[in-house]
Amino acid sequence: MSIFSERITDIMAKKHLTQKQLAEMANVTESAMSYYVKGERIPRVDVLSRLAGALGVTADYLIGADAPDPEDESVQQYLKRNLAKLNQEQIIKAANILRTVFDDVFDEGSYEGRKTVTPYGGPGITRDFFPKFSEDIEEITAEGIFFRDGSRIGFKECVANWPGGNNKTCVAERNSGGHPPYFLFSTPVKPTKLFFCAPKKKSFRAKRSNDEFYDLMCKLKEFGYTTYDLS
Repeated sequence: MSIFSERITDIMAKKHLTQKQLAEMANVTESAMSYYVKGERIPRVDVLSRLAGALGVTADYLIGADAPDPEDESVQQYLKRNLAKLNQEQIIKAANILRTVFDDVFDEGSYEGRKTVTPYGGPGITRDFFPKFSEDIEEITAEGIFFRDGSRIGFKECVANWPGGNNKTCVAERNSGGHPPYFLFSTPVKPTKLFFCAPKKKSFRAKRSNDEFYDLMCKLKEFGYTTYDLS
């Protein structure tokens, strides 16, 4: 039995959780949970994070990466464990609060939760956005962009929410000259900003990012949609 399976079964026993209950809490299938408990498979990073959040421990603790017992955790581990429970919107709010208080610590190269200024409608409008990253895309169809976490960008919704109002096929603003390049999709509530780089990294491979950017732009054109150029 692996360290991961030992620790997950130990915590399940302490919390009186069944495999089925934990599977539902972590949004995984019962069959996958069975593999994890038996030690026959180690989950992906995103699944590991959900399991850790459901069990109230850190991902490092579950895989035995020199993490202390959850009863003797540090302040940093406490924050990491609880932040793992937040949804995307809550994470953005938390990041904005921390950035405001510790603006001398936070790396301004990070793109999560930042605001953008758009040119339409006069001098410019500042808007919050939901950040997404191209490396998390699962599939792109004529219906929209689907991500590994189950979220999606629906093209018809973007057209309906396009702030310009007079373009019946426009789904997003695009900036191929941005660093990294991005599309700002007109999704409901808040726009979704799709970056073409890995999250939380200061640098990215420009050629690969640009290739992925233009590939998506070509697909949008094939599906009959247009984008507004911000470059």
